[in-house]
Amino acid sequence: MLASRKVLRAVTAVGLGALCLGISACGGGTPAQAPAVTQTVTVSPASSPSTTSSLSTSPSSSTTPTPSSPTDDLTPRTLTSSTSLPSLSSDRKLTLGDFFGQTSEWDESRYGVASKSEQPGIGAVVNGCSDSYAKVLELRLSNKFTRLQFSVGQDNNSQASDMNLGVAIIANNKQKDIRSIPFNTIQSFDVGVTDVNAVQLKFTQDPTIKSCGHASVRAVMFDAMLKSD
Repeated sequence: MLASRKVLRAVTAVGLGALCLGISACGGGTPAQAPAVTQTVTVSPASSPSTTSSLSTSPSSSTTPTPSSPTDDLTPRTLTSSTSLPSLSSDRKLTLGDFFGQTSEWDESRYGVASKSEQPGIGAVVNGCSDSYAKVLELRLSNKFTRLQFSVGQDNNSQASDMNLGVAIIANNKQKDIRSIPFNTIQSFDVGVTDVNAVQLKFTQDPTIKSCGHASVRAVMFDAMLKSD
């Protein structure tokens, strides 16, 4: 009886060992894999593509077209006042702007001429006696007028008072009149300009005067007017 119990215990021990071995073989034959590590990647707003940086509308990123150079401008140009014909009309006093191609040698101001003070007129300094020193005023009449009237004298503030001012009127390249005007004297002109297009008024010092050219005088023309009667 005692031997039977020992055998039963041995069998039970062997069975339990076999059972343990079976369980070990079923669950531990292949090494258990480690749990998968899940990594969460967080994308911050700063790393996301920006749509405003490439479509900026700020003034600093705006593109302004570069103006073309004058040589690229093929637009026909309008004549300026210095190259266009002044619009002339009769029975009104002429101003410096009525003369064709006037230069900076002439100015428009108020002058003292003989007994006249604050006389509105057109003046220029005349330094010499020949045509190379002449100061010229020109009108383009387009053959529309019959007479040109004006007065001339020397400015009371001229550098010299002992010289005569020479005035020549040239109409269509032909001399119409010539005068020699002493200091403190005013002379008036009334010149026929029928069928005349270009008329020039040339101012020099009178070369027949012995002291001609030793100092300057200022020629003053005033009360100029065109007539068409």
